[in-house]
Amino acid sequence: KDVEGEAVDMLITATGEYTPTDASQSGLVQQNGASGAAPVMAINLALGTSVDLLVRFVKAGTNDVRVVPEFLFSVLDEEMVLATQYEGIRELFTISGFDAVYLAKDTRLQFRTTVNGTEFTSS
Repeated sequence: KDVEGEAVDMLITATGEYTPTDASQSGLVQQNGASGAAPVMAINLALGTSVDLLVRFVKAGTNDVRVVPEFLFSVLDEEMVLATQYEGIRELFTISGFDAVYLAKDTRLQFRTTVNGTEFTSS
């Protein structure tokens, strides 16, 4: 997208170890059943592992950081593991550096503020 007349890219980088179940499942993917919708970013992560991600905006095609005055960031399809051998395991993500949280009325997400940011978990 353009920001103040300049094309920018969102760059998502693992800042530490990243262990996917299937790395080919990560990247831009078309939303299921959303004809004509923009693709979304999928990040595949192995069960029982974690990853720290840095999200930044850069001048398109470069690593030159750009400030984007405001934007919406959505997390879609956070899933709870249902298999009985994984009972009690929940997906968890922590996000910091934002101004507001908006959740659907019927959300199954739970969240709380911690010293590291806002922690979201599946219920």
